[in-house]
Amino acid sequence: MIYFSKQQVNPEELDLIQYQKLRDFKKVCYGQGLMGEFKSPEELQQNVSQLLNTLGHELKKAEIQIVEDAEEKGLWEFEWIPSKPFVSESVSIKKIDEYPTDFHFDLEGSRDIEFEDGDIKIVKGFDCFKQQLVRLLNTEKDKYVIYEGTTYGLTYMFKSAENRLEFERMCQINIRDIMEQFDGWIREVHYIKKYADKQYIQIGLGLKGINEIVKIDAILL
Repeated sequence: MIYFSKQQVNPEELDLIQYQKLRDFKKVCYGQGLMGEFKSPEELQQNVSQLLNTLGHELKKAEIQIVEDAEEKGLWEFEWIPSKPFVSESVSIKKIDEYPTDFHFDLEGSRDIEFEDGDIKIVKGFDCFKQQLVRLLNTEKDKYVIYEGTTYGLTYMFKSAENRLEFERMCQINIRDIMEQFDGWIREVHYIKKYADKQYIQIGLGLKGINEIVKIDAILL
């Protein structure tokens, strides 16, 4: 940052050539956001102090971000992050809170239908969508008689990935299975990551009605 004085000078004492060079230099500094001005030594001191405080805060934020990025990276065994989101080809995306209802299944325990006060527990909207996504992620295509003759399921099971390259190739193929099964519900897929210390993946989705990337943790059964 360069600060220029705004104090008055006697025009008769100016070197016009040097003055023009100064004006040109100020234009360059202004265009790059590097210029400041002051009227007195006290104002210069105040401006510099404010700038140093701002830089100090920005540096601290950058240090925190570096630490958070390192911690985040340590969470994952494998990651698939396409150069741009994988976008649905559907011409119409429905709001996720309109997702149909279904019975609630205990996917992390008995895998049976759950009951509440003697009645079958029902899920709808986003919660039902998440349940259906977890079920899909754990269903191998062409393995079960109940789905014979359909395209339901994934081509590859994520939990069988043994290295980064294999995981990325699985994602590139499985993402098409996911988009096909949830046609009209998923706007885009931002990433798929596999946790390093537990049998879960996290999938980052764009869903209509939620104005942020939705991070869904799904158990791998």
